[in-house]
Amino acid sequence: MVRSSKRVAVLVLGGALVVAGLAMLVLPGPGFLVIIGGLAVLATEFAWAAYLLDNARRQYKRAERATRQKLARRSKTRVR
Repeated sequence: MVRSSKRVAVLVLGGALVVAGLAMLVLPGPGFLVIIGGLAVLATEFAWAAYLLDNARRQYKRAERATRQKLARRSKTRVR
């Protein structure tokens, strides 16, 4: 009984965070970070959420690396 109520609470809280993050993709706010936070909450109880969280983290790191490289290239060309 306690296990299922904890699972429902995690589902509601994590789902709310994911929905809020999705809304923040078009509204002001850190949408991707809130989505990742919601997936982290959901991953405590659901294997599918852990899988999505791993993929989201990989994509976030890849985008961050690409942004850093692009900024580094821009700063090199402007210095000359």
